[in-house]
Amino acid sequence: MSRINRLRRALPGKKQLTAGQETLLLAGLALGGEGFETPEAMERAWWAHREQLMEECGALQRPHAFWLFEAKDGEHVAGRERDEDRLLRLRLALSPHELAILTPAPPLWIPDVIPPGALEYWGRAACSMDTRRAWHEREGRPEQAAAWREQRELLLRRIAATMRQSSQ
Repeated sequence: MSRINRLRRALPGKKQLTAGQETLLLAGLALGGEGFETPEAMERAWWAHREQLMEECGALQRPHAFWLFEAKDGEHVAGRERDEDRLLRLRLALSPHELAILTPAPPLWIPDVIPPGALEYWGRAACSMDTRRAWHEREGRPEQAAAWREQRELLLRRIAATMRQSSQ
């Protein structure tokens, strides 16, 4: 059964979601003007359909409505920070499966030269590395935290070198 059909099934005691409402709760996009009459109605729909909507997301990802109504993350800007980094930064609960996915070791490869057009991407990667370093420190894993710190510092040095070259 397709994802939309699963959510549109009549759930006992719950109002069905339209395709537009589902998209708004999952991705924050209102298609064709379909949405909710009030923010309160949107929140009620989130809590009524939360379990099914959470199942639609992959591990270490959350629907748009999760960030609005559960995490209440005022800093949330779609695309600025990966969901997994936001979950770690806000110290939100992770499932055992999600904890097992988180890489204990930092990336072994960082490009020797960061292309000027990729500075934003690698800058976000450096922020992600710092989030993971802090998480490992909080979880009592100083060796992993130190490894993440070292790789982040290497990346920052390479970013700075590219910026120096670009400004000349």
